[in-house]
Amino acid sequence: MRAKQLSDEQHLDWTIVDPERIESPALRNLVSRIQQANSDTQKQVTDPTNWRDSHWKQWREAKGPCYVTEACAQAAGLPDNCIELQTLRQFRDNYLLKNAQGRKLVKEYYQTAPAIVEELRKKRENKEIFHKIFKEIQEIVLLIQREQFKPAATRYQDMVTGLKRRYL
Repeated sequence: MRAKQLSDEQHLDWTIVDPERIESPALRNLVSRIQQANSDTQKQVTDPTNWRDSHWKQWREAKGPCYVTEACAQAAGLPDNCIELQTLRQFRDNYLLKNAQGRKLVKEYYQTAPAIVEELRKKRENKEIFHKIFKEIQEIVLLIQREQFKPAATRYQDMVTGLKRRYL
């Protein structure tokens, strides 16, 4: 499968991926679920009273927010259920939380990320900073798409560590 190259203004379009061509059952399931969520999101746009809207909020609150990615998505004008957030949430729930090292990473992230975002929001040039971070997040999402889960986790951890050093 050939990955689509992203420009600065784009975000990952999972609709171009054919789940049946993905060998890994876990990734195939993830892509199918993301595509279904996208379909449901389109229904929400036409019917704002759709129950899925409250479902997303409850799901996000139950699992915990993706502080840095949410801030970047907001700065880019993307919804809370954009592909990048969906992908990283699924990655957290279905990969990171399934092993001790991943759980440690998630715990450290939740201890650090809120303060990072708070400091970034104080910066005059915060939109530009969030845009730069979001480009890195999009590359991490591509690694997940390519089933490169360990490199994706390492790269995300390195990104957050760098943000912590720079802004805290």
